[in-house]
Amino acid sequence: MSCIRVLSVFTGSMLVISCSAYRPENPEYFSKVTDLSICKSANIKNFQYGKNDYSSDPTYAVQITADKPCLDRLTLEVSRAIDKKCGLSGCFGQDGNMDFIQVERISADRMIFVKLFT
Repeated sequence: MSCIRVLSVFTGSMLVISCSAYRPENPEYFSKVTDLSICKSANIKNFQYGKNDYSSDPTYAVQITADKPCLDRLTLEVSRAIDKKCGLSGCFGQDGNMDFIQVERISADRMIFVKLFT
């Protein structure tokens, strides 16, 4: 498996994610943390976002692998949450709670999702 590079809007720098840092999660937990629904078939892996992303850090970052329709629905939900149209590659904005959300579409079936709680 190859590592993924994520452009961070939060820090303005490139972040390389270590492949071994992934921790599996389930769709129910994703929905609980983000207030967004996602397909039950989605494969979600939490990863360390930056060198200070620990349990007390207000950042939730995951790589999501799912079929294209599933990720399209999630992208639409994110668009509604941040009140901004997401492009083909992703988007960034604040939701109604003033938390920052960033999504980046890596491929048709893979996405990076980051939520920074304020």
